[in-house]
Amino acid sequence: MATRAEKEQRVQELTEFVVEAPLWMVSDYRGLSVPAFAELRRKLREHDATITVAKNTLFQRVLGSADLSTADDMFVGPSAVTACWGDIASAAKVLWDLFQDEESMVIRGGVMDGEIIDTEVIARLSALPSRDELLAEAVGGIASPITGLVYTLDALLSGLVYTLQGRILQMEESSAG
Repeated sequence: MATRAEKEQRVQELTEFVVEAPLWMVSDYRGLSVPAFAELRRKLREHDATITVAKNTLFQRVLGSADLSTADDMFVGPSAVTACWGDIASAAKVLWDLFQDEESMVIRGGVMDGEIIDTEVIARLSALPSRDELLAEAVGGIASPITGLVYTLDALLSGLVYTLQGRILQMEESSAG
C-alpha cells in the first residue's frame, strides 16, 4: 500500500500531467492487453502524447485542485488519461482508432484548453488532418504558383534562346553563301 507521501507525490505528478496538457482524454482501458497497452503508449509517444493509469480517487483530487471538479463524472470504473502536448489531432486519432476497433473500450470525454469536451468533439478532432498534413498542404499551396511562374519563365527564356540560336545560324549561312 502506498504511503501518504507517495500518494501526495503521485497527485502532484498527475496535477502537472493534467494542467500542462492542452488536451487530455479519459478512457476505459479494460480489455486492453498489456502488449496492446504498451503499443498504444508507443504510438502516442510518437505524437508527443502519453497515457497514464491511476486510481480515480487520485484523479478526483487532481480535478479538485485544478478547478475541474465538473469532470468527475468521467472517472467511473478503471480510467486511463491520455495527455497530448504536441499534435492533438494525431494523438486523438491514435486513441480513437484503437477504441473504434475494440468495442468494449470507450472514450468518456476530456478537457481541451480548460474546457470539458465530450466524445463527439474527440471524434471530430480525430478526423482532422495531422499537423504535418496541414503543413504539407500549406507548402503545396504556396509552392504551386511559384512553380508555375518558374516553368513559365523557363519557357520564355528557352524560346528566346532558340530564336537567337536560329538567327545566329541564319546569319552564318548567309555570310557563308
